[in-house]
Amino acid sequence: ELKSSHLQDLLAIEDVEKQNGYEAGEHRYTLEIDYKLRAKQNLSDYIDQIKGDDNLPALDRFATIMALSALRIEHGNFKKGDTFHRQRTLTFHDTENGWQPVHKDS
Repeated sequence: ELKSSHLQDLLAIEDVEKQNGYEAGEHRYTLEIDYKLRAKQNLSDYIDQIKGDDNLPALDRFATIMALSALRIEHGNFKKGDTFHRQRTLTFHDTENGWQPVHKDS
């Protein structure tokens, strides 16, 4: 998800810890996890970098800037090294290709 939203150079996932796991129906398993996001660089510097990236398609650049604006609203103008605690619930289903995440629109 970080890569698809062009945020892999800004944020890193650390300290993933499983809190709970349970069957969520036939061939489905749900995990509840805690993790930290660590800023790999200053938010304002990264925004400037994205704005000036002519190799990034205009629509991707716009979507990334919007996502960065939402991050700024949620966490302020964070600096390199700042961390944020997150919690998440992930559901997987068993397929012929192994366990795959269930997307929210599925």
